[in-house]
Amino acid sequence: FTALDIREVNARPLAARRTTTTTTAPHSRHTAAMNESDDPMPDECLRVVCLCADWCGVCRDYRATFDSASATFGARAEFSWIDIEDDAALLDDVDVENFPTLLIAHDARVLFFGTVTPQPATLGRLVQGAIDGELHPLAATSKIDAFLQRLRGAGA
Repeated sequence: FTALDIREVNARPLAARRTTTTTTAPHSRHTAAMNESDDPMPDECLRVVCLCADWCGVCRDYRATFDSASATFGARAEFSWIDIEDDAALLDDVDVENFPTLLIAHDARVLFFGTVTPQPATLGRLVQGAIDGELHPLAATSKIDAFLQRLRGAGA
């Protein structure tokens, strides 16, 4: 994010509910490993989950963008980085065909699941849209809904 992007994001109104965030250390496996406790994440929370792979150059480059967004959005969203190979059991039968793939959810409702271009502005617009209530829940898909439940239970 540029300084202008950050000022624009911070000037926008917050969603009705404030959420908690866990920032990640650069290149840590995923956010859950950085939590101070093993408690599951709160139910009423905006979650932004990146599904990537350590062997993917685009993913390695995108990590800095993702960490920057986590810092920018602060307490308004919980960011998690999940390596699809290290955490294959968590993904179970969810297919990740391209990188980076994002899951954005509020509570138990999936707002976005798909591949994004790796530019900071794309991530910023999606997260801000979710915060502002501009993203609407997707139609239920058993694979993605089950994955979100596993994430919530694992605290990831």
